[in-house]
Amino acid sequence: MKTRPRSALRDCWANTLTLTDRALPGKHTLRLHGSLTSDQAAILIQARTGHCRLDQYLSRIGVVDEAKCSCGNDEETIRHLILSCPRWTDERRELRETVGARSGDVSYLLGGWGSRKDVRTGQLLDGPKEKWKSDIEVVKATIRFLEKTGRLTYQPEAK
Repeated sequence: MKTRPRSALRDCWANTLTLTDRALPGKHTLRLHGSLTSDQAAILIQARTGHCRLDQYLSRIGVVDEAKCSCGNDEETIRHLILSCPRWTDERRELRETVGARSGDVSYLLGGWGSRKDVRTGQLLDGPKEKWKSDIEVVKATIRFLEKTGRLTYQPEAK
């Protein structure tokens, strides 16, 4: 078994998380997780880190041979699952209706601050980091979507 120094693991997680949330580290994560049940927080953490039962991660750690989603279109990543996997079209429609115009912004959906700008005004969509707060209703809608897919929920095998 390969071992990696603790600092390398920490750096790997930090890199993964900053892709989702450019405001890390920050107090907003405590507010965000504090407003969720433990099951909801577990799903959110998996989605934000990418460390979950999706084939991209399972392939990376050697559990499955390839990262391809069973839909055949792309690697099974959080981005693919939330935004484009055709297996979850109906569930995604409800998420998009709830979230609105920013339903294609994975960082926003997962409670992260992003550096995206309004194309007309050039202003940050999330405003300055210092004043920004996650939209908990959007995060909860995203978690409900992920729960409906069952892809991040632990399901013990039947004996």
